[in-house]
Amino acid sequence: MKIGIITFQDAINYGAALQAFALKKVLTNYGKCEIINYYNDFFHRLDEQPLKNKLLETLLGKKQKKQKFEEFQFKYLVGDSKKYNDDDLKKLNSYFDLFVTGSDQVWNLKCSGDKKAYFLDFVNDTSKKTSYAASFGGDFVDNENEIKNLLMDFPNVSVREKSGQALIYKILNKDCQVVLDPTLLIKKELWKNYFNLNESKKYVLVYEVLNGENILEIAKKYAKERNLSLKYITSSNKPHFGVQCIRNAGPEEWVDLIANSEHVFTNSFHGLAFSLIFEKNFSIELLPPPATTNTRLIELLQLVGCEDRIIINNQINEDKINYNDVNKRLEIARNKSMEYINEMVGKR
Repeated sequence: MKIGIITFQDAINYGAALQAFALKKVLTNYGKCEIINYYNDFFHRLDEQPLKNKLLETLLGKKQKKQKFEEFQFKYLVGDSKKYNDDDLKKLNSYFDLFVTGSDQVWNLKCSGDKKAYFLDFVNDTSKKTSYAASFGGDFVDNENEIKNLLMDFPNVSVREKSGQALIYKILNKDCQVVLDPTLLIKKELWKNYFNLNESKKYVLVYEVLNGENILEIAKKYAKERNLSLKYITSSNKPHFGVQCIRNAGPEEWVDLIANSEHVFTNSFHGLAFSLIFEKNFSIELLPPPATTNTRLIELLQLVGCEDRIIINNQINEDKINYNDVNKRLEIARNKSMEYINEMVGKR
């Protein structure tokens, strides 16, 4: 069987790259699995910038970061496979036996640049369509009729969040399964082997997918009280006294930074996911409106019973997380997700 995945494999985003890596790893157990090297011009428009911004990017380490992502994409995701634009995708109909869209926010049209390819609109045989852990990125969409027309012929649908499940039922009057993000299908030991990680807890880590309000200051206080160093993964050029700012980490380095941390402060879904994988103590910042990240963070926290890790009034829960309970919950969800994959692939 030949399985083709369409996802955000070329986005300069840690979660996007790592979920693509994970889903490919899992689906490779069922046949020849490839990530379709879909060229989404929306993700590449930042390359078309004035020289002034290019020089600034180099100074901030963004050029090095982009290069590391491209190396990761080549090594683990797409290799030197042909790039496909929207017009080329139809050529793949006779090549793949199954097309999988997901994971990540592939059904968030604002996030994808209004690209319908992530809804498999190029696939002729509708029986070949399926999704794994697709996300709308929030609990509402502006264009329900358009989404309905794009998804109504999918024989199998799975989503990453309960909010997505509710949207599918509202739009299609159809039940669908909530499954784990692909990164959570792979356990700690395998991640350590894949990227040759060696854990040694020595520092506090902050990672923001969006600039938060007080998370860095809260982390500074926590680190100072424990005489721990503080590392901050950021794309900002703002200097921070007493903080090691990391601006050019690639996906493997990003995983390593979480794996080797003592405590993670984050407002990122995948920051939370990898904190769970590596059994870290963590604190979660929820962002004020109009941010849409909170829904997926809260749902994952509820799944593992860690809602008490949300930062409230600048206060954090410093108790050690009971990972015996967390891992039991994750294993149940992991088994259900694998059952869906077995059914999804087994129907072929």
